[in-house]
Amino acid sequence: MHITAYSKALLSNWFYIEPLRLLLDAGEGIGPFLESRALGIQDVFLSHAHVDHFTGLRLLLLMRRRGIFRNESPLPPLRIYFPATSGVFQRYFAYLAGEFFDWDEMVELHPMMPEDRVALRTGRDLEALAMEVQHVPYDLCLGYRIVQKRWKLRPAFQKLDGKAIRTLIEAQGREALSDRLEVPVLVFSGDGKPLQDEASRGAMLLIHEATFLDPDTSDVHSTLSEAITAFERLEAERLLLYHFSVRYTPAQITAALERLVPDATRRSMIHLVLPGHLFDQTLPIKMFG
Repeated sequence: MHITAYSKALLSNWFYIEPLRLLLDAGEGIGPFLESRALGIQDVFLSHAHVDHFTGLRLLLLMRRRGIFRNESPLPPLRIYFPATSGVFQRYFAYLAGEFFDWDEMVELHPMMPEDRVALRTGRDLEALAMEVQHVPYDLCLGYRIVQKRWKLRPAFQKLDGKAIRTLIEAQGREALSDRLEVPVLVFSGDGKPLQDEASRGAMLLIHEATFLDPDTSDVHSTLSEAITAFERLEAERLLLYHFSVRYTPAQITAALERLVPDATRRSMIHLVLPGHLFDQTLPIKMFG
C-alpha cells in the first residue's frame, strides 16, 4: 500500500492512500507534493474543522478543474465526507461554492455522523466507517475505519481441497460454507486522545497522532507513549505516527521512540511522518481483490 503524507501540527496534515484513491484530511501542500497524482483522488475524509486539516481543498479543486480542461474528459465528482454538525465546514464549502461556478458538478458533499458508513469507489468490498474521537469538546471530531468484507471458510470445510470447495459453493452458495467478516484494513485516529474503538482491533495499519513526547501535556492530543499503548492494545499490525509538535526535532522523536520501543524488530513495525518531511513509502499491507 503506497502512502504519501505530510504532517506538521498546526500547519498542515494529510494522507494520500494511493491504491484506495482516498485522502485523509486535506491540509496545505497536496498539490505541490502530489502534482498530477492528486487527480487520482476520488474520496476525501475530513476529521475535524481545524485549518491545518482542510484548507488544501481549494487548490485540489482548482487542479481538478484544470485537469478536466486539459484532458477534455470530466473527472468524477470529488466526494467529501466531513463531520455533519460542523458549522466551520458549512461556511467553508459555501465560500468554495462561490469560488467555483461549477461547484455542484465538481463536488459531492456527504455529512457524516458516528457509525455512518460508505462504500469506497475503488471496489474490493471496501467501506469507510466514521468513529467519534475525543479531541475538542465543542465540535464533532471523527476518525475513520476502512474495512474490507471477506469470506472466512468455516472449520468444517477447511480440510477440503480447492476443487471440492468450488463444487460445494456452486451447489450451495458461499454462505453455506463461509462466514462474512469485516477486516479493518486501515484505521485513522484523526486528532485527539488515544483511540478507544474496539472494532479497530487487529487493523493492518493504524494511523495515530502523537503530538507530544512528554507525558501529561495536553487534554486534546495524544503523547507518543499513549499512541504506542493504543497500538499494542488494539493489536494492530503496523503503526504510522503523525502530528508531532514542531517543538521537537526528528532526532528527538526518533530517540524517544527507541526508548519506548527498544526491540528493533517491533520498532520496524512503527513508521514516522516527521514534522515538515514528506512521507512517501510503500508499506507491506495487502488487501484481497
